[in-house]
Amino acid sequence: MYSTSSENLEKVIKNAGKIAMEFGGNQVGTEHILYGLTTVKECMAQKLLSEYGVTSASLKEILNEEEYDNKVVAGVDVEKKKKSKELL
Repeated sequence: MYSTSSENLEKVIKNAGKIAMEFGGNQVGTEHILYGLTTVKECMAQKLLSEYGVTSASLKEILNEEEYDNKVVAGVDVEKKKKSKELL
């Protein structure tokens, strides 16, 4: 059964923060939130994302790629945005 509880939201945010820190970031970006959504099994978003092949493992693989960097232009990380679009 899937839940919409604030408990799940807390888990998503917590996991997003962890992955951001793991990759040396000092801010949580949309890619980190997306990662967080893939980590909470009780969350409907996790099921939907996994049906399209978006998993925590696939996102972590993208975050590990050499091309992934922290260059931000006008508040939008262009490279990360390109990678996210490629995945989806």
